[in-house]
Amino acid sequence: MKKLALLLVLALLLPVYLLAQEEPEQKPQETLEQKLLGQVDSFKKAVSRIRGKEFRGDFKVGIKTKEELRKLILEKSKEDEMLGEFEKTRKLLVKLGAVKPEFDLRKTLTEMLTEQIAGFYDPEAKALYLMEETAAGPTTGMVLAHEMFHALQDQYFHIRAMQQVILNNDDRYLAIMGIIEGEATLGGFEYDFEKKGVSIITLPMLDNFGAIARAGFEMDLRMKPDSAMARAPKIIREMLIFQYCEGSSFVQKFLQKHKSWKALDKLFERPPLSTEQIMHPDKYLGEKDYPVRIHLPELHKKLNGQWEEVTTSTMGEFLLKVLLSEFVDGKTAAAAAAGWDGDSYTFIASKEKGGPQIIAWLSVWDSKDDAEEFVKAYAAALGKRYKKEPELTNTGYFLNIKQGEETALIHFAGTQVLIIQGAPRSLLPKITAEMLKARQVVMKEADFGDLSRKKLELPKIPEKPEPPPEKEPEKEPAKRDF
Repeated sequence: MKKLALLLVLALLLPVYLLAQEEPEQKPQETLEQKLLGQVDSFKKAVSRIRGKEFRGDFKVGIKTKEELRKLILEKSKEDEMLGEFEKTRKLLVKLGAVKPEFDLRKTLTEMLTEQIAGFYDPEAKALYLMEETAAGPTTGMVLAHEMFHALQDQYFHIRAMQQVILNNDDRYLAIMGIIEGEATLGGFEYDFEKKGVSIITLPMLDNFGAIARAGFEMDLRMKPDSAMARAPKIIREMLIFQYCEGSSFVQKFLQKHKSWKALDKLFERPPLSTEQIMHPDKYLGEKDYPVRIHLPELHKKLNGQWEEVTTSTMGEFLLKVLLSEFVDGKTAAAAAAGWDGDSYTFIASKEKGGPQIIAWLSVWDSKDDAEEFVKAYAAALGKRYKKEPELTNTGYFLNIKQGEETALIHFAGTQVLIIQGAPRSLLPKITAEMLKARQVVMKEADFGDLSRKKLELPKIPEKPEPPPEKEPEKEPAKRDF
């Protein structure tokens, strides 16, 4: 879903409930652009003063209409690589039960972003644009400041490179986007607050800005049920909202601890490793909770027959919570995802027409109790989705979805959980054996790294032959006490 998230970077989510409600003045675009260009230098000085960093270079500033934006989104999304990513993501979301089979991802994103974007910074073109309606309305300053924060991020930390260097890890990618959008969102509001003599760091009523923003945003969705955002599948909507709401809460906690915007450099030099750290700031700001990195075997090469890998990635606590909340209540979903310590999944498909599509997903948890809580919640979600209760087994749960041709297996052992969905029953032993060979590595301080200093042109990683797995001692079956 990484390419999908890259497209979502275009969006600036500024919920209308936080902004002055005024009708935009009707002015010719040329006049608006001239007025905007006349404000650029003063905004640069204000943003530099807040952030404690001078701009290193120039960038283009302009105005676009909704139709121009729509054409830009369609142009960016029609490249072969992006179209392929749309289809991979659609197949995955259908398999997970997050969208209907007929769901059109490209159309949904185009409608949603055209509706929502107030302005955007393009790091490839080094250009900043405000939408015509924004430039004519009361929120011009806030939006312009937000996008100038992105321009500063680009000049100092090369945010495009930070995004590109993360491979096969949607969770870490969303965490990075949380600090990129979280800083810019707070920066836009800080510009507005500064004129009133207050700061988002110290204002008591805004102690948790992201939570206030999320509550208001959800109210706005209820008030506008026919909007493209309200009609979008929950998981697509939540991926976007997370970057701004949870992201700004996390960045605000960092600012409150360090009492300095300049200190935010540290976030970009050693960014969070997971959405878990964004959602629970103490796991980054206090004693760091390092996630487990799981290296899966190339499952599509291990099975008999012709198989292809559709995608492999890491889900993470946030997306786990959203997926579970499609079928169980939000409180149960949040509690079940909260003990996450690491995961990796692979989604493979038979090359035969109409053949099976299989998700094999290995996760590790902070404790046995946390793993058990997740197992119960996921089993309940499967039951709601398929309207059939999974069978309790010695090691977890089993659901026969389609007369042995399609199954769902939850294998629970200590702090480790293996989920296999969509596989014929005959393939379960082989898939289970291969997945349980996965190598697990606890990440450490050095893994934070400085993504901002990675080169934009990333070298291709040569494929290495997979070493033969070491023979592991026989393990006793996990005791079933649930």
